[in-house]
Amino acid sequence: MCVVAGLGQHDVAKRLAHANTVLGTGPEPGAVTVGLAQLQPNDSAHDLIERADHALYAQRAHRRVLHPR
Repeated sequence: MCVVAGLGQHDVAKRLAHANTVLGTGPEPGAVTVGLAQLQPNDSAHDLIERADHALYAQRAHRRVLHPR
């Protein structure tokens, strides 16, 4: 888990997309897949982590469609 204070989910997603661009153009191309979730009022830690997990699996599925092995 990584907490990013002071940025909205959209801004964090843009920064992670940039990181993936940089990782993909290196001498040993790579990428990261993350599940983003923003803390909502009355969220428990479990609620937040569950949403992040769902977002991670959705992102992985989306990436597999775009970049099949």
